[in-house]
Amino acid sequence: EIGVDHLTVCAVDLRGRVRARTSEEAANRDSDPSAVLARLGELTRRVTEDAAAEGLAPAGLALAVPGLVTRGTSTVVRAPNLGWQGTDIAAHLDHLDHLDGPPGPSR
Repeated sequence: EIGVDHLTVCAVDLRGRVRARTSEEAANRDSDPSAVLARLGELTRRVTEDAAAEGLAPAGLALAVPGLVTRGTSTVVRAPNLGWQGTDIAAHLDHLDHLDGPPGPSR
């Protein structure tokens, strides 16, 4: 989750139980999407490692952004609280190479 004042990543098992989680304060308002998503990638790596220590492997990834996303794409049309406009999230997620599969929208 990308919030105006925080980043949070959690691993949830197939029963919906949170198995690993990390959160940190972050000043994301009017921030560079590349920098925010790079930091989010580091938090994702940490949670993925914690989940792996419990014998879990990622089956999917969801990202919450406080804004409008074009349906069927990964483009944030407008996230006024972050100051983002026309931001292709997937283009910034190639650093998540520790997860299998290409980033893309869910339908």
